[in-house]
Amino acid sequence: MNSLAVDREILRSNIEHHVEVFKKKVFRDRRRTTEVEIFKGTAAAATTALLGIGQLKFFHDVSDAFQVLAIVLTALLAIVTAWDGLFRHKALWILNISARNQFFELREDFDHAVATDTLSDEMLIEFYARYKKILKATNDGWVSMRKSEG
Repeated sequence: MNSLAVDREILRSNIEHHVEVFKKKVFRDRRRTTEVEIFKGTAAAATTALLGIGQLKFFHDVSDAFQVLAIVLTALLAIVTAWDGLFRHKALWILNISARNQFFELREDFDHAVATDTLSDEMLIEFYARYKKILKATNDGWVSMRKSEG
């Protein structure tokens, strides 16, 4: 691998690009995880409340409507749960946080070496190897998640 020529500016640009890409992915997956979990909790609580309230004599005239709403909510809950099971937003969130943080660390190490004027060709090759290793680990994690979906 020592015969590999690595362009300093291209590598720095690629690192920065992936920092930004993974920041967006983390934000997206965190938001979707939060939305799914809030919906699941809300739908479960609302279903329970609707079924319970429908049993009260005061709401006897609308108890059928409460039951229909409860059925619709549980159906939506099943759809959202299946959707999240397919995309696995929480697992993606964790995978992408790890990649983002590794790219942050790589960027800091790279910038420190540049700022201290210690960036050698060997260090550049090492930084490139770390860059590729982060991408490979993230891609391998994604493939592993997809294979384990059943």
